[in-house]
Parts: sequence; structure tokens; C-alpha cells
Amino acid sequence: MKRSGIRRHVAWLTLVPSLIMVICLEALFLYVRYSDIDRDLLERGKLIARQLASSSEYGVFSNNQAFLQSLANGSLQQPDVRGLIILNAASEILVKGGEFSGHLKSEPNIADFETSDRPGLSRFNASDEKGVSLLSPVRGDQRSLWIYQPIIPAQIALDDFDGKTTVRQAGAVVIEISKLDTGKRKTQMLWLTIFGTAIFLCIALFLVYRASRSITQPIRKLSDAMQAIGGGDLSTRISLQTGIDELDTLSHGLNNMAADLR
Repeated sequence: MKRSGIRRHVAWLTLVPSLIMVICLEALFLYVRYSDIDRDLLERGKLIARQLASSSEYGVFSNNQAFLQSLANGSLQQPDVRGLIILNAASEILVKGGEFSGHLKSEPNIADFETSDRPGLSRFNASDEKGVSLLSPVRGDQRSLWIYQPIIPAQIALDDFDGKTTVRQAGAVVIEISKLDTGKRKTQMLWLTIFGTAIFLCIALFLVYRASRSITQPIRKLSDAMQAIGGGDLSTRISLQTGIDELDTLSHGLNNMAADLR
């Protein structure tokens, strides 16, 4: 076997399993981390929507748009909050803050604004299956999340006839959460993973080179000694101190064979 062949086989036997294992582990790591980032963003968006809905109950009930606007401005200061609207019980827009994405503007099926019966107000229509509503409170694409949070009155009226609790929705909050920052974090994580993989491969290649060299050099000396003995030079002797029992035994056996033939 040629020297290059031995190195090639050693490289295949060491690098390929390691590379497969590293790629699988890193793919699993990225999948778990991406899932955690998406879940954290969704949970944070739901928390902001719940807090805004809870704080907006009085403003929606009293139709105090100035108070609702102050709440909306406070929520817009939260990271990744791009836009929001606060609706009353008739799905009329009381307050609209921030800017919704161009994707939302270009697809009215997601958030359709109609003219309300009341002057100065628009109606939010999300009856389409792509819209956000109480039946589908979370929608999203690659760039944004839309979260629908109903405003439930803190005081619940009781039906005196059947004793059942009757809950009427006082309004709702729709928030758009941008995925821009999380996308950047995912990209950075991906490049760091690729960089780490490249470093691992460089170290692995260096170790394979050192390991193959410690094996191929003694084998080359043994091969040269065999060719010399086969050519008639029975005085050829070889001394190996490789620390590998098989190679040292083979060198001693070759020396004994040459001495017996001589």
C-alpha cells in the first residue's frame, strides 16, 4: 500500500465519523436554540399583549382614547413591538400605534380595516382564515408575529336565572412583533457554528496528519528494508522506536529474517 493510500484511509476512518457526529450535534443544537428563540419571542409578545389588554379595560369601557394612546406608546417602547391597535367590543379601532409591516399592508386578509358606522373610527375585520381573531389568536410569517388578545372585564356578571357565568368581551388588542432581531441572532449563531466547525476540522486534520505520519513513516522504512533485502543486501537492519508493539515486533522479525538469510 502506498503512503498516500494509508494516509487517505486513516483520514477517512477518523474524519468522516467525526464530521458526521459534529454536523448532527450542531444541527440539533441549532434546532433547539432556534425553537427556544421563537418560543421566547412568542411568550414575550403574549405577555405584552396580556398586560396591555389588562391595562386597557378602563380606557376601552370609557372610550378614553388619550389614556389608551398613552398605554399604546408605553407598549411600543418594548423591544420588537412594531405596531398595535386597540379595539372596542364592536371591533372598532380606538387607538392605532406604530407601523404595521408592508406585508400586513399588502395582504388585507390578515388585517382588514373597514369603515365603521361611527364617524372617525375604522372597523377591524379578521374574519378571513388568515386573520388574527379569538379563534386564531397567533399568526406569523418569516418577518412578523401577530397576536390577538381579548380584553375581558375584571368584574364578571352572574346570570341570576341559571347561575352560569356570562363573560362578554369588552374589546381586544392586536400586536405585531417583529422577528428582525431574532433573525439576526439566528444568523450570528449560524455563522458562529460554522466557524466553530471549521476550527474543529482544522484541528482534526492536524491530528490526523500527525497520527498518519507516525504510522506511515515506520511502514515506509519497513518497505525500504524489505526491498533492500529482496535486492540481495542481507546486511540491512532496521531500528524502530515507534511505541507501537506491532510495528516494533515487525522490525525485530525483519532483522532476524535478514540475519538468518545471511
